[in-house]
Amino acid sequence: MMLKAKARIKFTVADKNYRAHDKFYVAFRFGEQLIFSGRIRSDVHEYVSGTEYNVDVDFFTIDNEEAYAMVKHTLSNNARFVMCAGSRIIGDAVITAFVYECMPVLGACG
Repeated sequence: MMLKAKARIKFTVADKNYRAHDKFYVAFRFGEQLIFSGRIRSDVHEYVSGTEYNVDVDFFTIDNEEAYAMVKHTLSNNARFVMCAGSRIIGDAVITAFVYECMPVLGACG
């Protein structure tokens, strides 16, 4: 199982652009105390600060019922999240759609 989402993201650190690659991970705050890593996927090769992008996010760390139970109350269409690198806030995200689904390549699905 894994949480997958579609999101609008915007990096907000002034004059800082982010180069994308196939393993482009950022942390997302699910409330004040919960932070989970997500892999951003899109056709963009460089994210420019202040520009909005539509992306897919794979939350590989939300991969079991216990982790999903901790965050599901924060999930809804148009839910807003903060993106971080360590403790530093680097941007904002708005979840536009999400699904918690079986990912057969990650293991058995029940």
